[in-house]
Amino acid sequence: DRDGRRELAPAGIDFTASGRKSKQLIVAQQLGKALGSRQIVKDLELILGPGQRLGLLGPNGSGKTTTLNVISGYYAAKAGTMTLGDQVLAAGQPVKRAACGIARTFQTPRVIGEASVLENVMIGAFLRTAHRKEAESKARAVLERVGMVRLADAPARSLGTPGRKRLEIARALATEP
Repeated sequence: DRDGRRELAPAGIDFTASGRKSKQLIVAQQLGKALGSRQIVKDLELILGPGQRLGLLGPNGSGKTTTLNVISGYYAAKAGTMTLGDQVLAAGQPVKRAACGIARTFQTPRVIGEASVLENVMIGAFLRTAHRKEAESKARAVLERVGMVRLADAPARSLGTPGRKRLEIARALATEP
């Protein structure tokens, strides 16, 4: 729009990665975050509908990672609010946001090297179930979806950077965002 802000319109009913129908929206209103004396995120406004994806483009140092950290709860916003449906999301609580279906990956893949590829993905599935068999079944389905099922028993440390990134995406998908 005219003031440089871009609002992503809600898509209505859509299917999430888990296949569940949802009408919930993620709404951020005037989110702000400073690191030290530098204002990194200022007056962020966005609306994301179910199944929508958001891409952030900009040069190094423009605040893309900080914005994702605020949305996912890794950083607490110093201003503004974020809601999912009618629920206000507490700032700085990534585990609670993940339980609400907000998942993210990192620029540098973070995997548990001693664990297998399957076990790494099961970690994400355990967010939705406490039963090992169910978590394993969900993890195998996600590995099939991302083309890694043949690597399920391989140690995560044996993967190169692209494989580790794909593994991290699989773990995020296993949370059923």
